[in-house]
Amino acid sequence: MKFHRVNNEVVELHNGGGDGTSTSSNKAQAHGLFKVLQDNPPDASDPLKRALPFQPRSYRDFMLFERHYYDAAAGMTQLYRPVIANIVNLLFGLTGVDFPFFKPHALWYEQPIFYQSNHLAFYADRAPVHYPKYCEYLDVELELGAVLGKPLFNASPEEATAAIAGFCVFNDFSARNVQMAEMSCISSAVVSADEILPRINDLTGRVVINDKTVSECKTGRWQFTIGEAIAHASKGTRLYPGEFFGSGTFPGGAGVERARFQYTIKTNTDCTALLVRADCDTLAFERRATQLDLNYCIANLDGQLVPQKDGYFTTSCIEWTTDGIDIGAKCLGQDGNGWKSTVRLNDFLCNDDGWISCFGRRGEKTLD
Repeated sequence: MKFHRVNNEVVELHNGGGDGTSTSSNKAQAHGLFKVLQDNPPDASDPLKRALPFQPRSYRDFMLFERHYYDAAAGMTQLYRPVIANIVNLLFGLTGVDFPFFKPHALWYEQPIFYQSNHLAFYADRAPVHYPKYCEYLDVELELGAVLGKPLFNASPEEATAAIAGFCVFNDFSARNVQMAEMSCISSAVVSADEILPRINDLTGRVVINDKTVSECKTGRWQFTIGEAIAHASKGTRLYPGEFFGSGTFPGGAGVERARFQYTIKTNTDCTALLVRADCDTLAFERRATQLDLNYCIANLDGQLVPQKDGYFTTSCIEWTTDGIDIGAKCLGQDGNGWKSTVRLNDFLCNDDGWISCFGRRGEKTLD
């Protein structure tokens, strides 16, 4: 079941979702969620908050996705240490191996890591967001938010999972130049836990800025389950209904992950090449407009796009699409059928001293 707030009252949201069935178990969960929302109203006098479905009693944010950790570290390096980033991208282009210093520290793999922030700095869905004066780069972070419905203390992962009342979409705004959360925004609707937990490993999301979709992403591989994470937070600490937990950013859910390149793709004049274009910084801090034929970088492996040197995928793939982050195409398989697949450009493209490159092959200057 879904709930939102109308005129400061918690109301069930009917939109035709779900499978139309109801059990005593999910009715109890929905009732628990309703009570949490009702017992924790937002400040109705604040126009930026009055549409919040509830006011969190506390806020802890985890980082449960390794791919986001790595790509964000790479993006931050590109933004603020471009010379180092160029060297790393060159090494990746030659070896295809992730740079080890961008990976999490050993403790991250051993226990859920979280930070606590200001639970009062939450704003409603579609509320206007303003840059702090000292902020050079205000970024978004798409996450899944969980609200607790039962008290916990030294809980097991199973007990913690059962104590979750509901989930909502959560956006943790961050000022990247000082790398700290400034404010957060949650969706106007909260969904009961029984609708999310069965498919929590296969959720998809979109980042939309000024009505333009800039990223589509999936939950991906969780390092720890949300139950394990909340159970860890309850060690030696009493948790109460209404406390809020963020999952950490979905892979691809933050702008900083795409900071290494902003890609555009077009065909050449006779449609024999598919050119990827990017502005790349040289080691001397000069910016160069370059392009590279993706036939040197991608292959069709039985209907699936894969990074591969001199793959010449356009000879057997058609209907290509791109959002500047991934490229997709319909490729001929060995069974004679056409199959749609995608591949992430940052998985094989790199900056080789101002030249967009893949597998040791440099691009050329963009002429138009």
